[in-house]
Amino acid sequence: MKPIYVAFLVVLLVSACSRQIPDSADIETLAASWTNLGGKVNTVADEIISALAFNTSGDPIVVTRQYTNSNYKVYVKQWTNGKWKVLGSVINLNADQTASEPALAVDKVGRPIVAWAESNAQGLNHIYVKRWNGQSWVRLGGRLNVRFSIRPSIAVDNQNRPVVAWTEDSKNLPVDNWNLYVKRWENDSSWVQLGGYLDVVERDSSGNFSISIDGFDRPIVAWQEMDLFWGSSKVYAKRWNGTKWTILGASLGFSGSNPSIVITSTGKLFMVFKQELNKLIVNRWDGNGVWTSLPPVSTPVTPYVSTSRYSFAPYKDTIMIVWGIDGLEAYGKRWNGVDRWLNVGSQPILTESRNLILSVSSLGVPTIAYRYEPSDLSQRGNYVVQYR
Repeated sequence: MKPIYVAFLVVLLVSACSRQIPDSADIETLAASWTNLGGKVNTVADEIISALAFNTSGDPIVVTRQYTNSNYKVYVKQWTNGKWKVLGSVINLNADQTASEPALAVDKVGRPIVAWAESNAQGLNHIYVKRWNGQSWVRLGGRLNVRFSIRPSIAVDNQNRPVVAWTEDSKNLPVDNWNLYVKRWENDSSWVQLGGYLDVVERDSSGNFSISIDGFDRPIVAWQEMDLFWGSSKVYAKRWNGTKWTILGASLGFSGSNPSIVITSTGKLFMVFKQELNKLIVNRWDGNGVWTSLPPVSTPVTPYVSTSRYSFAPYKDTIMIVWGIDGLEAYGKRWNGVDRWLNVGSQPILTESRNLILSVSSLGVPTIAYRYEPSDLSQRGNYVVQYR
């Protein structure tokens, strides 16, 4: 055999052996794909999906903001019998006032619950909550906050009690430092504050937070806290133990921003946040007071993901992440639970997209709500895809 052919065979053999042999999870991943669920979700041009959840049957539910008649209004839509159906009417207490930053959760009996901020005639934001009773939206108590407030986050525990976190201006002006608070809906009659503010340093400003609830009905909040003097930010997480907030991690305070907690079905905790250059970081709680870093979520051209736009959710007792660059491609990976990140379907999973929101139903179906913005203006709008 001529030397050139021997060399060619050797190259082929080495290349084949160096390829990563898919494990069972890889094979399962490759067998599924992202498929569109119906057509456009939006009914007006200026409408944005703010949150995504599911009913007890696994049907997607979204909360949207529509800009009509000079202000923003909040609506909830559910995928029913092959189409998107609006649940009731507008969520706003006053349709003439702007509603912002709606958050969505669904309780164990399938009732959607929305928390949002709404401005009053004086221009001050207040936090409110409504729950769907099957026929209409019912307000749960009065406003949750005292001073100017923004960005509610909501979760529901196993006793169907909504728990809401929000930030509140310390001096009732939207330019000062913000403190973080949590209240829980108790005895289906009133909001009860859980402890005081969560901030590690009162004079610092808290924001970019999220709330989750573990299997023991203990709320867990992750947030970013900025030192207004130095301009630096750290991320923290605290868990409610029934009487007070306790920090997770003996010296938790990673330099970073936009943290969130992901809790799997068996109680595993992951924290996702950004560091410098929008580098995406994922840590896992070992249960013994330590956060352990997972390998970077890498791409074919970079050793780590650098993005300001990402979303994540628990999936098969681990974590799934989707990310992208506004107006360009979006990608998805999941942690295999051991040593590496696996592609979720063919990459990229979406093109010309923004505002990614990932959630996984109780049936284990990953779902993404997003804004599609191609050059063809007639196709622009909000869509939902599922991984099956």
